[in-house]
Amino acid sequence: MMKYITTILLIITTGVALGQSGVPEKAAKDEKPLNKKEIREKRDRARHHYRNQEYKKAIAILDNIYWKSPSHINYTYFLNSLISVSDFEKAEKLVKHHIDKNPNNPRYKVDLGYVYMTNNKTRKAEQIYERLIENLPKNKSTIRSVASAFKAKRQNEYAIKAYKKGRELFQDPYIFGIYIGRLYDRMGKYEKMFNEYLQLLNADRQKVKRVKYQLQNSLEDDPENNKSQYFRKALLKKVQEQPDKRIYSEMLQWLSIQQKDFDMALRHTKALDRRFNLGGKKVYELGQIVMNNEKYSIAKEAFAYAMKKAPSESGLYYRARNNYLNARFKELENKIDPSDKKLKTLEKDYKKALNELGRNRNTFEIIRNLAHLQAFYLHELDEAVELLRSSLELSGIPEKDIARAKTELADILLFKGNQWEATLLLSQVEKAFKNEPIGHKAKYKNAMLSYYIGEFDWAKGKFDVLKSATSKVIANDAMEMSLFLQNNLSEDSTHKAMSMFAKADLLIYQNEFEKALTKFDSINAKYPTHSLSDDMLFKKAEIKEKKNQYRLADSLYQKIYENYSEKLLADNAIMRSAEINENILDKKEKAAGLYEKILKEYPGSLFTKEARKRFRKLRGDNQNGESKETSGTALLN
Repeated sequence: MMKYITTILLIITTGVALGQSGVPEKAAKDEKPLNKKEIREKRDRARHHYRNQEYKKAIAILDNIYWKSPSHINYTYFLNSLISVSDFEKAEKLVKHHIDKNPNNPRYKVDLGYVYMTNNKTRKAEQIYERLIENLPKNKSTIRSVASAFKAKRQNEYAIKAYKKGRELFQDPYIFGIYIGRLYDRMGKYEKMFNEYLQLLNADRQKVKRVKYQLQNSLEDDPENNKSQYFRKALLKKVQEQPDKRIYSEMLQWLSIQQKDFDMALRHTKALDRRFNLGGKKVYELGQIVMNNEKYSIAKEAFAYAMKKAPSESGLYYRARNNYLNARFKELENKIDPSDKKLKTLEKDYKKALNELGRNRNTFEIIRNLAHLQAFYLHELDEAVELLRSSLELSGIPEKDIARAKTELADILLFKGNQWEATLLLSQVEKAFKNEPIGHKAKYKNAMLSYYIGEFDWAKGKFDVLKSATSKVIANDAMEMSLFLQNNLSEDSTHKAMSMFAKADLLIYQNEFEKALTKFDSINAKYPTHSLSDDMLFKKAEIKEKKNQYRLADSLYQKIYENYSEKLLADNAIMRSAEINENILDKKEKAAGLYEKILKEYPGSLFTKEARKRFRKLRGDNQNGESKETSGTALLN
């Protein structure tokens, strides 16, 4: 008799235990076990229901598979589904069961507190949270895990408390600084965020890159510029309090660069250079950044400062002087109509630099830039050719610099009409750097030369190869040329119209614009219905742009996208017309309409991304792409 009573008591006790832990009665029965594949399939089906907010369907599946496979992922979907349908009793049992199964992982106690919090049992939830934090072990991984669990439940204050408890345990006031900073950012407590990061920088310069990465991500999401203002104030305060700490001055410079406020960056960098006697190196480095951002006037100032600070025999002086001249050259090059007087003054300064510094590897870029200036702006072709020829004979010049000089010389020889020597030089570069960008560039120029002289099949073969070039610019240009030849060669088996067009194209390269226009008119007269009609209009528009005749250029581009809307150049023409109207003619409304036209009518265009960005800017969108007006279409958003 006692044997039966004992058995009954054991069954009752087991049932109670199972009920308390949340295991449903059917799971306790001897059901057919599921294999891994069946569990995975059911889990995927449950996730599908969960994502479609079909929580009851998800629960029906998870209530079966969780008890057979109590993995973290099954548990998470099950718990979230139960909370979504407000089944808090079952959710509480589920979490308690999972805690029993994972006694060494305290993060699941956060879930228990969250169940209570969601069920308006706030005091009970807070007691669990406080007890959990108080009992955290001295283990970095566990502390991060618990804090992450708090963060996932939007309990950011408790996440910070967990990290600060970790600081107490490790007796380190800086540990977990990156994580705490992120949480303050999330909470909009920017002053506290920046204080965390600045304290971390002060304690450990090894963390500079990581802190900068966090700040960069944070400042990107700053439409009202609030964070930047907080950060600048915090940095200025630190500089005043601790002027001997270089890191704060460096961060002021870094912040100005992130905001592309290069004037301010230069002021901070000069102050940094003077305070810590850095010999102009930091100012030179800033000059390079500014050059890459095409702010040539500020770059000139930076390089001029570096020249004054650097010893006259140092490599820094050579580089600063060369880049100073290069910045002046780029500034003139980007002006609509640089004066001959300024060009001649720059040439004189280039020659002066070569006379003082000599012709060697340190001044090799000065030589190349001077030759380019002489050939393409001052039309001193013979002098430019002689300068480059002599530079190729200098000793100790790196092979890539020699290759660049050969490429420049080939351009000038082609400009002079010496096609055969040009192709020989380009072939040498192409062969020496077969699988490198400089070799691809030479190959592209060689293909263009073949095109200019009418070797169209040979040129197309090279363009086809270059479509897979590592340089995106060269690959895109090669693709355009390949498509251009493919579309126009089939119409005329004798290639007479194409030969005339290629010669006109060469005349454009040689700045013989009037002769090129005359050649295009001849093609129109002889072949009025040829497929080159839109290409000739495009070339004419480009010539008008080069001659600063922007209204005429705009009207020609308009003819292309109105009369040849199905041709390859239509989206190019729209984009060029939009840029002219936005930047030159100051017709913002027309420009916006043209950018919108690309988005709606040419969604596969290479210009779509840029057109969308410019359209949003002209429309007055904020950084999230939200319009100040509510009439924008979904396509444009």
